[in-house]
Amino acid sequence: MKQIEDARELICRLEREVADIEQDEKCLKDDEIKYKAAHRIAQAKVEVLGTQMEAAREMQREIEPRKNEALQGIESTTRRLLSYK
Repeated sequence: MKQIEDARELICRLEREVADIEQDEKCLKDDEIKYKAAHRIAQAKVEVLGTQMEAAREMQREIEPRKNEALQGIESTTRRLLSYK
């Protein structure tokens, strides 16, 4: 009789453990879905930032020659003004 009762207790304990493991598995699957969605969102943001960065680089390439021209103009004007002394 003791063995049967011990076996029943073991079965109950194992059933609880299985239920706990199944619950953990469900939580892990839910987390996996959340993290995959977050990863897709992050990838999209990285793509947008990459596009913005390339646009900024292009703008910088366009600005650089104008900046150099402006600096040359300032230097030329400064030399001219200094020559009046």
